[in-house]
Amino acid sequence: MSLIDFIRGIVRREQPGRALPSLDGPWKPNDALEECEVLTRSIASPDGLALDGDGNIFVGSRNQILRIAWSGATVVHATLNGVVTCLAWSPIHGLVAGVSGSGIAVLGKGSEPLKVLTEVSGGGLKNPSGVAIAGDGAIFVTEGSLTDACENWVWNLMGKRSDGRLLRFDTQGRGDVLAEGLAFPTAPAVRSSDRSVIFAEAWRHRLFCISPAGGRPEIVMDNLPGYAGSLIERAGGGWYLSFFGQRTHLIEFVLNEDAFREEMMATIEPINWIAPQTNPSEHYLQPVQVGGLLSQNIKKPWAPPRSYGMVAALDSEFQCLTTFHSRSNGSNHGTSGLAVKDGGLLVAARGGGTILTIPVSGEMAS
Repeated sequence: MSLIDFIRGIVRREQPGRALPSLDGPWKPNDALEECEVLTRSIASPDGLALDGDGNIFVGSRNQILRIAWSGATVVHATLNGVVTCLAWSPIHGLVAGVSGSGIAVLGKGSEPLKVLTEVSGGGLKNPSGVAIAGDGAIFVTEGSLTDACENWVWNLMGKRSDGRLLRFDTQGRGDVLAEGLAFPTAPAVRSSDRSVIFAEAWRHRLFCISPAGGRPEIVMDNLPGYAGSLIERAGGGWYLSFFGQRTHLIEFVLNEDAFREEMMATIEPINWIAPQTNPSEHYLQPVQVGGLLSQNIKKPWAPPRSYGMVAALDSEFQCLTTFHSRSNGSNHGTSGLAVKDGGLLVAARGGGTILTIPVSGEMAS
């Protein structure tokens, strides 16, 4: 293929969402996630956050659920039979956890599952990537993939699979499929005004809205700059949206070059793939772009990122208001779980193994 043919292929390629949005305006990079307060650190792979009615903080850490006090003291609340991928709490069900390979565990106020939700029309639930609970007790679950466990999400991305689903469980535990054929759906949330369900399709970089009874999903936000992790509604309307990775030109290029991508996956260890990750690493075998090389033993914040941390505050119309970043030279990457308490925002960052607290005020707190 000549250079001219290559350029023509890029120009003529009709793939919505592939053109990377520029990070400017309210998306402009900053160091807010590096400068905010750390509630606790050294948590192994924190994923998912939930607050109960008494203000206790819960976070998933591999196959455990940890309970964290506001002083930072941490105890093991529960040990489950798989990786904890997401958490939610409601007055009706108590604490609810997504467990890789098992389904949805309803723990109530205790440390042992009262029941496990797996039965769904069209095949059992195995790989929950997100969970949200409506006011009437209905549980909405995104299943990232029918074939790949959530902890193997990079295989799902680089394999360009679209086998995820959005599910609804009623109060009797009966499950139905609301949408399927999704490219790693994540971040379900129930809008308080009309009980509609918002969720993300991470690999296609967009947010959907769907009726709680099902129907055709409607795109409400498209061409996101990263891979959505969690979505939570702000008290006065609007949303917080976390991203566990950022899109880059290099990764988008590899996703378009199928022959290279397939050979890479077949011959190279996954840690060395040209693919996003959630932990910052400086291993000499990791793939880099020229701008990502250390200069005088310093990595520049504007270097092309392989891992990244970002949380966006959105208004009720899904327009971005402001963002909080951990750039290439930071450590609080892989931002996943979110929770709101007394005007403050809690963020779980897998890369740093940290729970961060961001004080918000004014429009952001409402």
